[in-house]
Amino acid sequence: MQIVAVADDLSGATETLAALSLWGAKVWLNTENPTVLLDELQAANSFVIDSNTRLMSEVDAGHKAKQIAGILANSAKELIIFHKVDSLLRGNLAAEVEEAKVHGPVVLAVANPETDRTTLNGVVLVRGLEMHLTDLWSSESGQPWASIAQSLGTASSIVVSLDSVRRGPFELAKVLAEHAKSGSVMICDSETDEDLDAIAAAAQQICNVQLFGSAGLARALARIVRPSVASTETPTNVSREVTVIVGSNASSSNRQVAHLDELGIKWMTFRPEHDQEASFNAAIGSSLVLTGGATARAILENLGVEWLRPFHEIETGMVASSTSTSQAVVIKPGSYGDDHTLVRAVQYLMNISKQK
Repeated sequence: MQIVAVADDLSGATETLAALSLWGAKVWLNTENPTVLLDELQAANSFVIDSNTRLMSEVDAGHKAKQIAGILANSAKELIIFHKVDSLLRGNLAAEVEEAKVHGPVVLAVANPETDRTTLNGVVLVRGLEMHLTDLWSSESGQPWASIAQSLGTASSIVVSLDSVRRGPFELAKVLAEHAKSGSVMICDSETDEDLDAIAAAAQQICNVQLFGSAGLARALARIVRPSVASTETPTNVSREVTVIVGSNASSSNRQVAHLDELGIKWMTFRPEHDQEASFNAAIGSSLVLTGGATARAILENLGVEWLRPFHEIETGMVASSTSTSQAVVIKPGSYGDDHTLVRAVQYLMNISKQK
């Protein structure tokens, strides 16, 4: 079965490819030239698109979602389309859901148990605490959403309870089919991988379903549809020089760079509002560790990268890829990992460079 995933930033896109086990497939940064995506569709390849809508205005995000949906509508074969959602509800979820509803019923499940993010009564919980009560939105310009329904703007929605989810895929499919008639977005509670498996399996029984979720739901979908896996090889020209560029203000990133300092590993900060030339120059010719999807996108676009081919997930959400310009890059979502995650990313690149 051909799978196409759409993510709103680059770290989410590489994370999603790994979660879907689409090894050998590409993550496309270039969405302005529809020909390359149409070629992928016609070749029946699975792939991931970075729509880059995370920091767009709501209007621009809606236009981009419509453009991508128009491209995917050209597929002559049945597609499974998966929309990657930020598990903290950042980005332009309302605009993307509004466009998706034009093409079919929307089933939404944002829990990601591997990162202790669950949902109950339509509310995101992080380690059991309601997300809007944590500091995980401290670097965002707005206020965190108190519920998933609130993040959907004016779209009508209904919460599918944990009890309904745990009745099993067959019974859950009946519930979803009934709710689909109303046109409401179906927000599914989930706490475990088994819950997400049930949601993924039930959703596949709904005609033209538009599946929205975190990497947790992507992993569940992979377990259900078992996509074919192409062989992937570690690139042979990995530079021993590693450049770490950090663009995330997340508290976890701040702790991680402190450990880089302890080991004498050089790193630099990337801020879009400041002079970027030093970061762009440092990225040329070296292996890269990039934190934050917007940072990764800016650096790689400047290098002329059109696509990535992920080849290894170092740890949850932190994925190593080769680029269309033959560099090795590790991309990590800003809020992921423990204090030594960036150190391990650097060590991974240095180790594979020594093996070649």
